[in-house]
This record gives sequence, structure tokens and C-alpha cells, in this order.
Amino acid sequence: MPSSRSFTLIELLIVVAIIGILAALIIVSLNLVLPKARDAQRVAAMNELAKALDTYFINTGSYPNSSGWCNSAGGQTNGCFQQKLQPLITANLMSAIPVEPYAAAAQCAGCGDQGGEYDYQAPLTGTFCGTTITNGYLLAWTAENVQKFPAYDPSGSPNQCGNGSGNTDNRCCIARD
Repeated sequence: MPSSRSFTLIELLIVVAIIGILAALIIVSLNLVLPKARDAQRVAAMNELAKALDTYFINTGSYPNSSGWCNSAGGQTNGCFQQKLQPLITANLMSAIPVEPYAAAAQCAGCGDQGGEYDYQAPLTGTFCGTTITNGYLLAWTAENVQKFPAYDPSGSPNQCGNGSGNTDNRCCIARD
């Protein structure tokens, strides 16, 4: 007498289809969450760097001189950005200079031609990020998602992503006087 306790081909196909649909939903969810996680990592790194620069200024009376704009593209560990901020490591204010977390600029949705990068300039005079500075510094980075991030700013100035009028770009910055 044959056993009736086996699965039919149709039941197996239905189970495989359900597993496929669930896997597709998980992949789509991850693709939405990962850029936000990298943006949060960027903000945390820049906040830590801003605190170290502020402490460096208190200790030495100046910021590390960049001699113009200094940047490092995603994944670059020894670019101008890291080299010019090396005094923060020497002064034991940081253990390492942050590296932009996303190396493939072409895959950084919304990053434009700049791709993922970190930028630094000091000394700097002018109005940046809604803050007027004289011989201060500017940290800037590219976000993957256009949204406002609360940047480290004890003075309350609007250091954040966007251009200040409708938040239409994905460049973010922290400026200090």
C-alpha cells in the first residue's frame, strides 16, 4: 500500500515560491537600510572629528592647516584628508582619521560626480553651513540620502546636510569659527 504522507510537486513549488518572495523582500529592505546606516556612520565620524578639532584648537590655539581644500575619496586611507588631520592622532585626540565608508562612487545613489568623500579646509574665512567663520575650519561630506542630519554643534548653528533652502542637495558640513 503506497504512503500518502509525501509532498506533491505543486506543494513543493508553492513553498519554493514563498521562500523566493521572502528573500526578494529582504534584499530590497537591505538596499534601503544600508545607505542610511552609512550616512549615520558618516555623521558619527564627522562629529567625532569636530570634537577632536575643537579640542586641538583649545590645546594649540589653531587648527591643523590644510593649505586649501583637502579631500579623500571613499575607501582611501592615506589621502590628503587623512594626512592633514594627522596632528589629531599625534596629539592623542583620535586613534585614526575616519575613512569614507563607501568606496564605489558610481554606486553611491545621489552622490553625483563627487562620489563619497570627506573634505577639510582650515584656516577658512567666510560663511559656510549657515555659520560665519574667521580663520576656522570646514568639514564636509557627501550623504547618500538627501535628508537633514543633526551635526555636532554645541552653539546651535545650522550645520547639516543640504543647502539651507529646501534641502535639495546631499552635501553636508560642519563649520567652526
